[in-house]
Amino acid sequence: MNPKPRVLFIVTQGNWGGAQKYVYDLSRSFASKYEVLVCSGIEDSALKDELAKIGIPYIGIKKLVRRISLKNDLAAVYEIFRVIKKFKPRVVHLNSSKAGLLGGLAAKLASAPRILFTLHGLVLFEPMSKIRWLAYFLATRLTALCSDAFIAVSSADRQAALQYRLMSENKVHLCHIGLDLPGMNFYPEEEAKKILTELTGWQLGEQLLFATIADFYPTKGLADLISAVAQLAVNRPKWKFIIFGDGSDKNKLNKTITENSLEDRCRLISGVYPAAALLSGFDGFVLPSVKEGLPYALLEAAAAGLPIVATRVGGIPDLFAEKNSAILVPPQNSPALASAISQVAASKELREELGRNAKQAASGFTLEKMVQETEKIYRLV
Repeated sequence: MNPKPRVLFIVTQGNWGGAQKYVYDLSRSFASKYEVLVCSGIEDSALKDELAKIGIPYIGIKKLVRRISLKNDLAAVYEIFRVIKKFKPRVVHLNSSKAGLLGGLAAKLASAPRILFTLHGLVLFEPMSKIRWLAYFLATRLTALCSDAFIAVSSADRQAALQYRLMSENKVHLCHIGLDLPGMNFYPEEEAKKILTELTGWQLGEQLLFATIADFYPTKGLADLISAVAQLAVNRPKWKFIIFGDGSDKNKLNKTITENSLEDRCRLISGVYPAAALLSGFDGFVLPSVKEGLPYALLEAAAAGLPIVATRVGGIPDLFAEKNSAILVPPQNSPALASAISQVAASKELREELGRNAKQAASGFTLEKMVQETEKIYRLV
């Protein structure tokens, strides 16, 4: 009997975010056809814990950390190199910028047969200084040189990869992320509201409740959302906003909430997994990102049938291509964000129409389709 071909997935961080869910879903789906191994940094164990529940092998890369450190980075390349030489994968599938570069170098040095890198929102779209942008551009170019092909999760990422001449057109493959729609479980509405009451201490009555699920990083635009909430707080009903996530900006964002006296309107909540299960307790969803690939959080909110306000960045227009499936606004524009939220909040009929159309849009983004297209790319490379 021929042994199963081996696939090694590498992602920088071991937390639970979009890139990690992508790795989790692919490794789970491929486990019957491939021998799968997942590697990540060990600063967080959420991914490791979730993989353990379904029996997917995992190895932590001790020196693979998000911050830049030449000593750690070189050590991480060596750690990954050793894993590849021992595991001998047919495909090394890299995810997120740091893992793309360091994993790509290690895979190239180890003569891995196929090296793929998935663009989960091109890092070059993040707000940064010109010098920092140039450094990231050169790093992305090096990642491209070490890779046989790119997988772009959005049309915008694919177009950007071609625009910056990172790879030739036939080597940049568009493959949207997808959800296991039949397997999605939302709490009953009343149970979700009870849990949200316990989490916040708020008395949830007639006020509209909006959700956001996003890591607390600058690229998620959460400061813009808090600014929009402050604008809406002037002579407006007490609409409430819950932001689920974690990250380096948590203290800064909480300080902004306190300085604007928004504690009874806006709350950051960490440690809730899966937060998407609580979406049934909300009246709407807001994602104010500055940069995105194609966010799972929006797909989940759309699948829950929530009316959505989001920024027109990355792959978000791919999801909401049809008219009246979401309200999209420019990024880093809190007045436009506030206006869109106000528009949604003012009309129950609009909320119902947007929610219905969003759910229909999400139905075209399935895990089955993502898995089939990814496997097709594996065979093409």
